Amino acid sequence: MLLSDSNLAPMVRVDSHSMALKWWIVVCTVFVAAGWLLSAAGLLNADAYTVITSAVLTVLLVVMQRKPIRWKTALRRFRRPLPAAFGLTWLVAFVGGILHAPNNYDALTYRLPRVLAWLAAGHWRWIDTTSQRMNYSATNTEWISAPLLVMSHSDRLLFLLNLVPYTLLPGLIFAVYRRLGVRNRVAWAWMWVLPAALCFALQAASIGNDLIGAVFVLTSVYFSLEAWRSKNVSDVWLALLALALATGVKGSNLPLMLPVLVALWPVLRLLLQRRMASTWVLGIALLVSYLPTAILNRHFTGDWKGDPRNTEALQAGGPVAGILGNTIQLAVQSLQPPLLPGAGALDESLARRMPTSLERFLKREFPRFEPQLGELPQEEAAGLGLALVLLLGVGLCVRLLNPTTASMNSGTPKPAARLIPWAAFVATLAYMVMVGSDTSARLLSPYYLLLLPPLFTGQANVRWLRTGWWQSGALAVIALTILDLVLTPARPLWPAQTILAKLQSRGTHSTQLARAQEVYSVYRERNDVLHPLRDCLPPEATRIGVIADDNDSDYALWRPFGERTVNYLVGAHPWQQETRGFTWIVGKTSLLNPRYQSSLEQLRLSSGGQIVATKQITLKVSVGPEEWFVMRLPEESQLGARVAPVSDGDR
Repeated sequence: MLLSDSNLAPMVRVDSHSMALKWWIVVCTVFVAAGWLLSAAGLLNADAYTVITSAVLTVLLVVMQRKPIRWKTALRRFRRPLPAAFGLTWLVAFVGGILHAPNNYDALTYRLPRVLAWLAAGHWRWIDTTSQRMNYSATNTEWISAPLLVMSHSDRLLFLLNLVPYTLLPGLIFAVYRRLGVRNRVAWAWMWVLPAALCFALQAASIGNDLIGAVFVLTSVYFSLEAWRSKNVSDVWLALLALALATGVKGSNLPLMLPVLVALWPVLRLLLQRRMASTWVLGIALLVSYLPTAILNRHFTGDWKGDPRNTEALQAGGPVAGILGNTIQLAVQSLQPPLLPGAGALDESLARRMPTSLERFLKREFPRFEPQLGELPQEEAAGLGLALVLLLGVGLCVRLLNPTTASMNSGTPKPAARLIPWAAFVATLAYMVMVGSDTSARLLSPYYLLLLPPLFTGQANVRWLRTGWWQSGALAVIALTILDLVLTPARPLWPAQTILAKLQSRGTHSTQLARAQEVYSVYRERNDVLHPLRDCLPPEATRIGVIADDNDSDYALWRPFGERTVNYLVGAHPWQQETRGFTWIVGKTSLLNPRYQSSLEQLRLSSGGQIVATKQITLKVSVGPEEWFVMRLPEESQLGARVAPVSDGDR
């Protein structure tokens, strides 16, 4: 039996995770606060981060010596099938993170480059660039990753920032769910299955920032409800810090303040026990929240969201369009099968069946409306996944057919247990009304875990979990997730290029095979995709002008980290103004005519420069190869451009 009383007893002691959660929140708070404070002081550099990181590690080592981890006890828990399946999922994700460089497209396009730009300047700054996401997006993941980038001069360990919270997720789910009225047995079973949701598992070794936000939100609810039992103001402090961190990770998490505040409301009076300390904690919480970003956005753009004209088309045109568009996209992306050859043909078939009037309405009011399936789930758009949705769907049927609710766990506040999921539902509606993203299934990752507890209450769930059908289904969900982790183009754990090339050489030609080979190739090169251009630059080229689009990743040009800076050319005629900042330009040829009404040859003639190289580079499979160039300007030329400001040390 997967679920018997004897098997469950050793597993319910997940409150031992409480200490790990506390330190995770404290460490993340320290690094986010340090980022803003060091930036304000103009000390955002390797020396300052070395001192802070050394202090943090010293404290952690002292704590671990006082309370060492009991490895034998911990590993013994993974002898059962469900924990063992989760452990295998974790191991596969870890191996993928070790073997492959991070290649999350959003991170490479704007999140990591802006960290490098801040570090080069010695402080946060508003970057002069066409990609305004580098400026108005929330910053917490970047501040947490900055010490690793600075001290290691590498991005290969950044996946640990997701793997650590993923490790804490099962115990956190159990602790929260049993406080929300879910029976221990049911909470224990689902704590191993829910982390197999594709939106979580595919980011476990990624540098995406949705999983970490989900863990912050759930941690905030956990400490809020724990404060009901402990009556300890420190639990309220931790809940506030975790909530602040969640909002500072991504602005789309702001509606989740509602369910957390519902959980916090009955214990907020505990803050009065230690007013001075609570005042300091509230100040730190504001510092590590979305508030600094909102203030800066307001200052530079006049709008707290940072995009007053909706140039990125991330705001829905109205409540109807937002709810309708997000619902359709969420349904499609959440039903993504683990493997779907011919996904493109299916997408075209579904598009033809959509009423023309509905399609026109959504394209007008929801510009990013693009409900598409893929051959494989990818972290950029993954939701819960088809297998888990089916298992949850059966659970919903069981719940509806047996409406009797089981009694709450002792010590759980009944109002909080009932209201928190409903508040999360209201928060989800608020997200749908406001946000018009084409990746809603991924952005809603922090919402899912607070919406699900009502499905798991009732005695019928206990009986259902004892059946062979549920047990087989749960293991199947995890097995399919592991399959996707092995096959994912982002971090494949099979010799994809070798096998696909052999199939091609043996005469097995097909459109799908060619696409698969291209997709795996592009993902393999994505982290350092512009290296053919960087290789054309001499070591003394420490400042580079770049002509790129919003969705172009210049990340590879920053290497070696800490020794080279990238300046974005956004002016009308970047080679004809009076100030010269550098002698090397890297750019995409197709942008010269629409942006500067010029060709590459005209650019060469007007600047007196030398075209060192042109390369065909594929950043996205959907776009295909594009021509990029490297140009050297003569020393006496005058480069015209509005370039991003540089630090005094770079002038």
